[in-house]
Amino acid sequence: MSTRQIVVIAGCLTTGIILWMLPRTALSAKTEAKSTIMGAAEVEQQVEMLKKELPQQDLVQLEYYEKQLKEAAQPAKAAWYDSLAAYWDRQMRPGIAAEYVYFMASSTGSGNDWLRAGKRFLGLASFFSPEEKTMLAGRAVECLEKAYQSDSLNQDIQTNLGIAYTQSGTQPMKGIALLLKVTQANPANFEAQFNMGLFSMQSGQYDKAIGRFKTAMELRSDLPEIRLYLSEALAGAGQMEEARKTLQELKNLTRDTMLIQEADRRLKQIK
Repeated sequence: MSTRQIVVIAGCLTTGIILWMLPRTALSAKTEAKSTIMGAAEVEQQVEMLKKELPQQDLVQLEYYEKQLKEAAQPAKAAWYDSLAAYWDRQMRPGIAAEYVYFMASSTGSGNDWLRAGKRFLGLASFFSPEEKTMLAGRAVECLEKAYQSDSLNQDIQTNLGIAYTQSGTQPMKGIALLLKVTQANPANFEAQFNMGLFSMQSGQYDKAIGRFKTAMELRSDLPEIRLYLSEALAGAGQMEEARKTLQELKNLTRDTMLIQEADRRLKQIK
């Protein structure tokens, strides 16, 4: 499994955005990434272009939300930003939706809203090219640092900020330190354990990755796909028989054809 495949599946596991990523064209995906990179003016231009493609009923609803946002007093704007984010989620445009969550957080200054925005950008970062990923993770850092300022003890914020620091490439060691802090304070934090395993594997520390992924499996037994990562770490550590056994367990536990195909592909590679 390539590093990019690992990161993409990890994004699905830890950000809850699988529903956003239904089949779309490569051009559409690239445009989506750019919508979260170029800023509000460019996003507005993209929205105007997309309006031309919308069914009349959807267009009427969108323009209603936009009118309400424009006319609302400042405290009430947040609700309409939220409505627009939900609207673009339904249209399968997570990049635009992320921008509206960002606007909402800017409007309210709420740490929870900044956390939501940061999670949006962080989730999107997993699905694009290295350059776009770095920029999206940078947007996540911007949001999550503001969330951290409001509540530095919140483990959800610490975990996501740690991941964002690492993925953006700006302060990877600071990110890992934050994740370690979370796992030490709360060993049952799945996202921190899983991502520590991921980063350990990417840096070639397979023995550490094995331990992290085994802990993650215990915490989330409903996610058999974690065995893909565990098998990769086991193979990296030279434990080929255990890697094969883990992949076979995955095949026995899931009906997901994509996971089964990936497990079969890996089984053929492991010697």
